[in-house]
Amino acid sequence: MHTFKHTLLLLIVLFISSCASTYKSPTVESLTYDSHYEEEGISLGYRYDFLKSIYKHRSQRRDIRVAAISISNTSTNNLVFGEDLILTFENGTPITLLEKDHGFKKLRQRSETHLIYLVFTPMIVPQTDEVIRIGYVLGPGLAFGNMIWAGRANSQFKADLAKYDLSNAVIKRGETKYGLIAFKNEQPQVLRLMLK
Repeated sequence: MHTFKHTLLLLIVLFISSCASTYKSPTVESLTYDSHYEEEGISLGYRYDFLKSIYKHRSQRRDIRVAAISISNTSTNNLVFGEDLILTFENGTPITLLEKDHGFKKLRQRSETHLIYLVFTPMIVPQTDEVIRIGYVLGPGLAFGNMIWAGRANSQFKADLAKYDLSNAVIKRGETKYGLIAFKNEQPQVLRLMLK
């Protein structure tokens, strides 16, 4: 019975520390934007550090910066993001934004990697009068549970990238639009908006 308690404790620790991570949807409209820029009737607010968990680590490892942005148009004209408004670095270099699907593919959790937990399938717990085959529950439970967990998190992340996609978005005069952008760059940089 003592071995069973140790095995159960090990299983609980494995389950809690398993690799699948959650994704918490940011409320982009209510984020506090740490950085601001204003020029010629346009205002830009942006924040880099809103991603958490595995998505944050994957973006850092792949040198992909994900930023939440807010653009306010106080000019007299309607503006189109990507045509009339160009996002640049502080030095004026235009930023090539990743398409939402490309950014998602680079940052998503890999569900199939959780199949490694199937190695626990042959696990047994010997008792004095019988053998408990705990692996039949443990291996598939950890593998498929983590796959489902990662799949749900990926679905939420992809939905947010689609919801806050600013590609060719019209920002009417007096309007503020919020979005998520992704681009390749080693370090977070100061962002600017250039009016064409």
